[in-house]
Amino acid sequence: MILEELVLSRAEEESRAELIDSLKAAADAARSIAGRNQERRRQDAMDRAQRLDRIVHFLENDPSGPGSDLADQALCDRVREKLKARGQW
Repeated sequence: MILEELVLSRAEEESRAELIDSLKAAADAARSIAGRNQERRRQDAMDRAQRLDRIVHFLENDPSGPGSDLADQALCDRVREKLKARGQW
């Protein structure tokens, strides 16, 4: 599952706090995978973990975090709208 689909599907079902916790766990899992795989897979896993960290930062603090790009900002805006619709923002 690509990262955007993961985040958006969880935003449909989880509260903001639950979403933060589950994304932190996903980032930790990606870092764990990065520690035991080949170089290319390790870099992919670290990139995924860092992106999840930026999304968690946004969810916890609202403004876009350091290193945030347009794709991250667009994803975070969609997540915020989903959570707002359910009164979770």
